[in-house]
Amino acid sequence: MTSWMNSAGHRANILGDYTMFGTAYAYNSGSTYKHYWTQNFGKGSTESCSYEDVEYEDAPTPTLNSTTDSDNSTVVLPNEPAPEDSKTAL
Repeated sequence: MTSWMNSAGHRANILGDYTMFGTAYAYNSGSTYKHYWTQNFGKGSTESCSYEDVEYEDAPTPTLNSTTDSDNSTVVLPNEPAPEDSKTAL
């Protein structure tokens, strides 16, 4: 979200006069960038978004995988994506 707010075009979209919003995330380990996000904004007369009633919980801090290199320096390893059967549909 911080990167989107620091981008003039994305910030204008986020702060625009929209009543509908959608977002999605996809992961493809065989692709160039691996992680893909999209945001969609719209406006209509029959639907709206309301943030007043939204409830959320802070996500837990991820655990980093690390190891010690031969010169005793710590090397952070990327986490593997969760197995498909462990993902919860939104």
